[in-house]
Amino acid sequence: LLCSQNHVYSQEGFRGLNWGSTPSQLKLQDRNLEYEIIQDGDLTFYGISGYLSGIDVLINYVFKDGKLYCGSYLMQPESNIYFSSDAVNDYRIISTNLKERYNMWDDHTWYNTSERDDLELSLGQGYVDLKERCTRESDKTVIHHDLYKRNNTINHILWYYSPMFVLDRLEGNKSEDY
Repeated sequence: LLCSQNHVYSQEGFRGLNWGSTPSQLKLQDRNLEYEIIQDGDLTFYGISGYLSGIDVLINYVFKDGKLYCGSYLMQPESNIYFSSDAVNDYRIISTNLKERYNMWDDHTWYNTSERDDLELSLGQGYVDLKERCTRESDKTVIHHDLYKRNNTINHILWYYSPMFVLDRLEGNKSEDY
């Protein structure tokens, strides 16, 4: 039953859309929603505000050549200032929910381990990137959950990548010089 941006979704693709779905199919989910649309080369972004586990987010549907390619949730606190304590709390809430559904694994990067026992301080100082990953077996979707600090800004994002996105990235890396 699709009634609002607080839906219960299938386990395939992103938010009730299968990979390869079109923008028209997105708009059919709820005709009353207004999306912000941004074109960037062969990618088209459809963004809308919503909630994930009670957290304010910007939901992005990304289409490549008119087909759903990936999707994301960008956590956006109401005050537009993301304190490390709030960010770590939000990360834990989303992480718990992800781990109930998927076989997520931690892939944290530590730049300084002196405050390893204090995640809030470590994040605030930019000492750690909190990351967790998985591949959803049912449709080979790759899920990345990231919390990090760059340029004095805390960023918290959850990505769902289609198998085509992953293939494109792998093929792109083969042609790059390292």
